[in-house]
Amino acid sequence: GLEAAPAWTVSGPNAGDAFGSAVASAGDLNADGYADVIIGAPGADGTAQYGRAYAYLGSASGLATAPAWSVTGDQAGAKLGFSVACAGDVDGDGHSDVIVGAPLYDHPENDEGVAFVYFGFAGGIVGPGYLLESDDAGAQFGFSVGSAGDTNGDGYADVVIGAPYYGSTDQGHAELYRGAPVGSSLVLAKTWTAQHPQAWFGWSVGGADFDQDGLGDVVVGSPGVDNGQEDEGQVWAYRAPFDTNPWFGTDGNIAFGYHGKSLATGDVSGDGFPDILAGAPGQVGQASGSGIAHLWPGNGMWNGGTTNPTIGEGRPRQLLAYTSNLTAVVPLLGAVSGSQMRFGGYLSSPLGRDRIRLEVEVKPLDVAFDGTGTIFSTWADTGEPQAEGSRVFTTLLSPSLNPGAYHWRARLLGERPYWKRSPWIYPTRSTASEMDFRRRMNVSSVETGDVPSLQLAAYPSVFRGATTLRFEQPRTGPAVLRICDASGREVARPVDGILVAGTHQIAWDPGQVGRDVPNGIYFALFDSGSGHATTKLIRVR
Repeated sequence: GLEAAPAWTVSGPNAGDAFGSAVASAGDLNADGYADVIIGAPGADGTAQYGRAYAYLGSASGLATAPAWSVTGDQAGAKLGFSVACAGDVDGDGHSDVIVGAPLYDHPENDEGVAFVYFGFAGGIVGPGYLLESDDAGAQFGFSVGSAGDTNGDGYADVVIGAPYYGSTDQGHAELYRGAPVGSSLVLAKTWTAQHPQAWFGWSVGGADFDQDGLGDVVVGSPGVDNGQEDEGQVWAYRAPFDTNPWFGTDGNIAFGYHGKSLATGDVSGDGFPDILAGAPGQVGQASGSGIAHLWPGNGMWNGGTTNPTIGEGRPRQLLAYTSNLTAVVPLLGAVSGSQMRFGGYLSSPLGRDRIRLEVEVKPLDVAFDGTGTIFSTWADTGEPQAEGSRVFTTLLSPSLNPGAYHWRARLLGERPYWKRSPWIYPTRSTASEMDFRRRMNVSSVETGDVPSLQLAAYPSVFRGATTLRFEQPRTGPAVLRICDASGREVARPVDGILVAGTHQIAWDPGQVGRDVPNGIYFALFDSGSGHATTKLIRVR
């Protein structure tokens, strides 16, 4: 547990600064492997209240005593630093970024509020990179700020911002902006506006992958809602890729409780599902202002509250079994020989670009999964976002396997508290008691009949533009040559018809398939009608 005494303490420099009004993890701003923190001081600069935010860098010896960076508001009364948060890796450069709210900023509407996104880099923080605004006078946009994770799977972290006084009757409002590379604008992707007068929707905001589908989700507090009790408050969660309906909602059920005035997310129980902690600082029973906090467990929250999803599914996370030399995918119920095989695929995080690793559990079919004896890959950066998002191809070599039937499962692990792990991912099958593969035949390929006579090979096997596939057709007859990606999805079929017996060469140019074929690992699969063969291809750019 936590120690009784603080490991680090820092005080504000001036009276009236309100230093510590907002605090948050900043992620790893300089990518040195240590977490950093950001602290807001919205009253800084005396009666002018320009506001200020500070970043302190972590190290092997703990947090630094002096800030590595600070920023002061450029407008009197704006209260920059009223809210602060880690934004995630908004620009996909491998460094965490931060978002800072200035809810009383005029731009130009009076007290409309703004939020600034500042970029992390090797030296700490640079920026601001973006200024975001509501264009609604008095909305106090930036009253709350947070990271939503990667809500659309493009590899860039997205941000959510609250404006609790938005609208003619302070209904409240929240906005989601998509992350983007440096030099591009953040795009407003989604807005939510309350219908209840003085609901103060957006007083608090946050995000996590609550349903563990690989996409970040959003949670918003609305402490002024009346729903049977005056100012009882509500908390709403919205599931990516988002529609107009909340996926989960809960009332405070206590008059003047102001449920949802504060929010935090994280996996409290360690079950792989992020949980929601919501504060209700108002009246509880006869004790005015005594307050209460509610914890909503992620593994059960979607069974209650308001559930009305009408949207599509999340991001696919298909992990596969491979031969030990990665020359073939081992199909479900397939058989291999040799003592080892590989498990893996493309790994991605719901937070966008991230450091991630794979955990695999392999057991004989008659031994139940229990989470022991698992194996781990090394930590890997999911990389600069591409057309398919930020992801990294990772495989893990199994321990030595005896002949027999096996089943396996895997999950993805992250370093940050907002997403520590995915649920266990199983091969596509009916139940956990079914066999996934047998250790029996040559591990270099699945059962293939007369594979050696087919002599399938690629020249070159690692290529940029095009490659040539050479193979032997043992007798005149039907033949199919397919190209599949590492998930098993077919991307091209260069041959599908009758071939005469003999040696054949086919050029394959991914640029000619009519759609983008990203760099990565592919497999050529040849079926001669009397046998099968597989070879691995690697496309680089």
